[in-house]
Amino acid sequence: MMRLASGDNIVFKDSLKGARRKIHTDQFKSFVVNGDSLVVSQYADFENSPILLVAIDNPLKLYKHFEMSNNINNMARLTDYYFGPDADIVTELVRSKFIEVMSQIVADDTELVTAIKNKSYRYGDMDDVIKKYKEFRKSKDAASQKQ
Repeated sequence: MMRLASGDNIVFKDSLKGARRKIHTDQFKSFVVNGDSLVVSQYADFENSPILLVAIDNPLKLYKHFEMSNNINNMARLTDYYFGPDADIVTELVRSKFIEVMSQIVADDTELVTAIKNKSYRYGDMDDVIKKYKEFRKSKDAASQKQ
């Protein structure tokens, strides 16, 4: 089990009953949790929360950045999307660049690119776009293994 701790540390347990260990993010570059790849970014804006989820692993990658936000009434998890060639060189994906950037990231799925350009998918549908693309890659990988 793993949970993000304050600053740039994680709290790690190798089993439910295992002892908790605090690990500083300088001690690793990446790790996998339940099949999800996570990376540690050196991007300056992520100084207090440097861990990114690799949402789409292509030459131009899509990352999810999670950050906890406290306000007077509750605690919320904020999710922002970033893209770039690696976790240290990233740019925030803003709504106005969604079609342009996502069309590049998922360029090998021409049907999905068409749907994005036709505005069948919008920035708010990002989880659906990621899911659809992962299904495409899975079927493409399965087809190439049969050959």
